[in-house]
Amino acid sequence: MQLAAELPFLELVALAAELCAGYVLRPGDDRGFSWRHPVTTRRSLERFVARCEGARGVRAARRALPLVAEGALSPPEAKTALLAALSTRRGGYGCGMPLINCSPDGQSRVSELVEAADSGRGVGSYVCDLLWPERGVALEYQGREAHGTERLVRDAVRQVRLGAAGIDVVPLTHEQLNDALLFHEVMMALMRKSGTPWRCTVPDFAERRRVLRRALRCLSTGAYHLR
Repeated sequence: MQLAAELPFLELVALAAELCAGYVLRPGDDRGFSWRHPVTTRRSLERFVARCEGARGVRAARRALPLVAEGALSPPEAKTALLAALSTRRGGYGCGMPLINCSPDGQSRVSELVEAADSGRGVGSYVCDLLWPERGVALEYQGREAHGTERLVRDAVRQVRLGAAGIDVVPLTHEQLNDALLFHEVMMALMRKSGTPWRCTVPDFAERRRVLRRALRCLSTGAYHLR
């Protein structure tokens, strides 16, 4: 609760996503992180905040709870979820929080994916990186390591199977995620596929987007800024 009182709000949202994620930052690792089971869940955080009535920082914590991205397996997944989900007033695209690393029926596969990564075995092709079930669309993050014949075949099979389940898949590369204008194009494609036009009435959206992206750097660096 002390951090809720001392962190800038957007960094508090990012920290909550990291606590509810299936990874931990490891600067010495080639990827910069390693997989682990989530430290906590959104529901557990809600119960904790409810017990802290009157404490310093509880108001900020309550505001952050609906914005928690739960189940990311990498910093880029957490970053993508928050950029897509947060309101345009906060610099995001207002899509609502997606289900992360789940099957098309909405069941979380995070624990299975963490265990599979640790053992080196694969999982099925019915797992979505980021899914908006009510929109029938998913974003699939393809990181810098997403190359090689085996990976390409696996991704192609997954896209076909998800398409057969009625889900339109939009790919997202590392370069697109980290370039604000390229990411904007991806989000417009996602919204077209979902049949939901993007509406932004925030006149300084570009500046708010820049502020959000700067705040979310802490997801990959672990450097949070106490006030």
